[in-house]
Amino acid sequence: MASTLAVDTREVPGVSIVSLGRWGVVGGALLIQMILGTVYAFSVLVEPFESAFGWSRTQITATASISLGVFAATMVLAGGVLDRRGPRFTGLIGAGFLTAAFVAVSQMRSLAGMYVVHGIVTAGVAIALYLLIHAVTAGKRSPIADGLKIGVMIGVGVTSLLVAQTMITGSSSDSLWMFYLTYGFLGGAGLGFGYVAPVTACVKWFPRHRGLITGIAVAGFGAGSMIFAPSARWAIDAVGWSSFFLVHGIVCAGGLTLGALLLRNPTDNEKARLGAVRQAAREAGEETHWTDMVRTWRFWRLWVLFVFGATAGLMTITQLKPFATLQGLTAAQGAAAIAVLAACNAAGRTLWGAASDRIGRSRSLAAMFALQAVMMFAINAFSGPTLFFLAAGWVGFNFGGIFALLPSATADAFGTRGLGTNYGIVFTGYGVAGILGPIVGARVYDLTNA
Repeated sequence: MASTLAVDTREVPGVSIVSLGRWGVVGGALLIQMILGTVYAFSVLVEPFESAFGWSRTQITATASISLGVFAATMVLAGGVLDRRGPRFTGLIGAGFLTAAFVAVSQMRSLAGMYVVHGIVTAGVAIALYLLIHAVTAGKRSPIADGLKIGVMIGVGVTSLLVAQTMITGSSSDSLWMFYLTYGFLGGAGLGFGYVAPVTACVKWFPRHRGLITGIAVAGFGAGSMIFAPSARWAIDAVGWSSFFLVHGIVCAGGLTLGALLLRNPTDNEKARLGAVRQAAREAGEETHWTDMVRTWRFWRLWVLFVFGATAGLMTITQLKPFATLQGLTAAQGAAAIAVLAACNAAGRTLWGAASDRIGRSRSLAAMFALQAVMMFAINAFSGPTLFFLAAGWVGFNFGGIFALLPSATADAFGTRGLGTNYGIVFTGYGVAGILGPIVGARVYDLTNA
């Protein structure tokens, strides 16, 4: 049963970038996605943190799993904010979270920095849980709702005090929990708010070419990793991980803010000029509220595809650099393999998106996952730089296609009016994959050293 969705597309007061039109939105989307894509170069951080802190590979890689899990969970909340306040406001929230995360990572050896991060995370958790209860109860006052909100505040407060006590009595300056809270929780929240805003905005501006434009928009994610991997390795070797993350946080603040200011939804007049009115008329009655969506077989099919497809890709991505070393490649060749994977990731997003506009989402998904399965079985047999680069590119190409096809498939199946919330829920499948993929890959390495 379809439901009518009330959507408010208010944006940041006093900011208007209407003259840039839809290509300005695409530019902002690419800029944001390039910065967010640095998360896919996580494997270049594994060895520096092993040396600096003595943590195991599983402990370090767990941070990537936390970040990706929070990323997916936050997408649901961010989607609701986006459907009510618009992409610009949502993108600015993401910019704030991600900047705070990277700057906080740079202060991991600082006791004062640890307490600041602890306070930020505690406040953020309390606000997020409060808003979640408010959303579930539809903002209605009742003894149960009020009791839940009070209980959440008490629970968060008690937990906060217990964690603070651990910081005081433990080896706080090198605490692994600091890394989990900063890169994991704050960074994951920034990814969630930052990612959903440009994707949904672009889909609304290009109703006739959803697959292609989604692919172009999210291609920046792969391109960001391609640029970040070699430069991050060089910068960490040159100035150290702490200074690197401080500068990276400042750069992210500027880039994400600019990208967010370029985002907006089309007005009714602009939709008419874009030919979206006829498209919207065809979809009348197909606009599906999330409470109805989760009861459908189409939703669960998309969700399961996301889980299994992304798990396979993330197992490879988070362990690519160490696996390259194991295969006898040099550090430079390992970083180059990450760049190859990232470049093909970006290309796959665009090309699979364009293909799906021509041959359909279902056929494209079937072909993409079949090709990925072949490589996952064959990759361990590849040796030498050339074959290793081929394998990395193949995995990246097909993994990237997931992020072009599934937003478009969600819009096709459930409409665009509530796309922020609906795709946010579909995206929780990526959160499950984000937990499974990196940890399983790292655990296999720790057990077998292969």
